[in-house]
Amino acid sequence: MFSTFRRYWEINKAIGAAEKMLQDFLASESILRTIPRSIYEDPYIWGYLSAVTMHWLDLVYAELVQTTFSVDEKARVARGAVVAIAGISMKRYFAIRHTLIGEETLQGMRQAQKMIAVMCGQLGAGDDPEVAGALRDALKLMPNESPAGVAAGMLKRLHLGKRIANILNKRDRVG
Repeated sequence: MFSTFRRYWEINKAIGAAEKMLQDFLASESILRTIPRSIYEDPYIWGYLSAVTMHWLDLVYAELVQTTFSVDEKARVARGAVVAIAGISMKRYFAIRHTLIGEETLQGMRQAQKMIAVMCGQLGAGDDPEVAGALRDALKLMPNESPAGVAAGMLKRLHLGKRIANILNKRDRVG
C-alpha cells in the first residue's frame, strides 16, 4: 500500500513539473498573442504537447528524480499536465476525450517527435527534406548557434505555431 501511495505522489509531482515545462515550452507562442484555453482541446495540439511531455519525462525528468515511468504512467502525466495548463476541468476532459484520439492527434505527435529528433541530433538533413530546409535556414539565420537547436525551434514554429495561428485566425473570423 505504501508503494502505491508513493507512486501516486511521484506521478502527481511529475504532473506539476511537466506543467511548468509546458508553460516554458509554450512561452514563445504566447509572446505576441494570448492563447485561449480552448486551444488545448484541438487534437493536433493535444498530441503535440503530449509527445513533448512524454519525451521530456524520459530525457530530463527521469534523470533529475531518478525514476522512470511506464508508458501508461507517462500518458497519465502528459494528460494531467495538458489538462492543468489548459485549465480544463475533469468533467470537461471526460466530455472531449473521445475527440483527442485519431489521425490529427497522431499527426501532432509525429510532428513533435520530428522536432525532438532534430533537437537531439537523431534526424538530419539527409533524412527528411523539411529537416534539410530547417537546418539550412538555421545555419543562415544563426551561424554561431547549434544548427540542430535552431532548426528544432523552426520546426516547432512551422508546425505548432502555425496550427495555433490557424486556430486563432479561424476564431477571429468567426467571432
